[in-house]
Amino acid sequence: MNNKYSDILTVNTYILNHKENFIKDIGEVLKQERVNRNITLEEVALRSKTSTSYISQIEKGGYGLSLIKFITICNALEVNENILEKFLFAGKKNEDFLYYKLQDGKNISQNILDYMKDKNNLVF
Repeated sequence: MNNKYSDILTVNTYILNHKENFIKDIGEVLKQERVNRNITLEEVALRSKTSTSYISQIEKGGYGLSLIKFITICNALEVNENILEKFLFAGKKNEDFLYYKLQDGKNISQNILDYMKDKNNLVF
């Protein structure tokens, strides 16, 4: 296996072993998008054809999302950027997002950040 795929395997293994933390992070990102756009839970639920309690649980990290639900919620929030890119190892913005999360006092991504810094000689 070449080094590139080894890197991806390492990151994916970490994510799968800590998926509850990433589910919570995704919920927090969706909530922040909703709050920034001044959209109520009720509006998101109506626009995404789901219930208010479901949206609330997603924002709290209580539920994981299928890709279809993720897309309908992003559409309901009128998100015009790729939120998912923030969580992808291969994405350009991932280092900034992980660094932001660390600064926010949520060190769940410390291992990934350290790993990426080592592999890419990143300096913050």
